[in-house]
Amino acid sequence: MNLFKISPAKEHVANSILRLQSLSYQVEAAVVGFPDPPTFEDNISSIMESGETFIGAYIEADLVGAISYKIEESYVDIYRLMVHPEHFRKGIGQSLLRSVIGIYPSKPSYVYTGSNNIPALNLYTSHGFHPTHEKEVTPGMFLTRLERPTSEVN
Repeated sequence: MNLFKISPAKEHVANSILRLQSLSYQVEAAVVGFPDPPTFEDNISSIMESGETFIGAYIEADLVGAISYKIEESYVDIYRLMVHPEHFRKGIGQSLLRSVIGIYPSKPSYVYTGSNNIPALNLYTSHGFHPTHEKEVTPGMFLTRLERPTSEVN
């Protein structure tokens, strides 16, 4: 597996990200018990215009994982972390998360994930993130905000 910074401004890259996101988030929706999460509203244009920085994980020519983030004032805001379901439990999510933490070790990081998504919560907490609060984004759909202080690179 190789990690590369990728450009969502290129249509074919945005299309690959959208396909990966759809597959990954379908599994997350089933895990958290929500059939149609808001992230399914994305399209190629919204990804191309997101302003997010993306890092992709590739096995040969296949995009099997991606993480996106923005630098906001003095912190890193992680927007998306997705892994192709055929590649779950292979350390791809950990590698992607470590790559962002490693790029910005002196900045705190923040992320939201489904409150019932135990695998994602475990991933983030194993990398020094701590839950701070929960919010209901639509009736019955809760997200947990996690933050990671600086200097703990795992």
